[in-house]
Amino acid sequence: NIPTVRGRNSLAVVGRMAILFGGTTKDNRLCPNDTYVLNTETDEWEKYPAQGDVPNARGGHAVVLNSKKRMLVFGGRSQHKPSLHNDLYSLNPDNMKWIQMQCVEVPESVEKATLCASGEN
Repeated sequence: NIPTVRGRNSLAVVGRMAILFGGTTKDNRLCPNDTYVLNTETDEWEKYPAQGDVPNARGGHAVVLNSKKRMLVFGGRSQHKPSLHNDLYSLNPDNMKWIQMQCVEVPESVEKATLCASGEN
């Protein structure tokens, strides 16, 4: 269950879970839109099946944890859509279910960006 070597991926830590999503291989191919979790207490990886509104495979996306401990994924680039994404997804680490978020105002598409959460948002 160990993920392949990858770059341009995301990793967010929630409690004892390090959640890995997306990225590209050494030869710059997209990794599948799979989600892996590293248990930081046992150092064991587990691959989770895709559930809900799963984002397309992508690399160069930005990730942040919000105050509800949800992993938010924004932007990036995929082979299915050569242009940049400007979509936003939320992963609930309690049930590993994805939801596509509906934004009131959609920012420009991004790749290789950073997100930051502050306060109660």
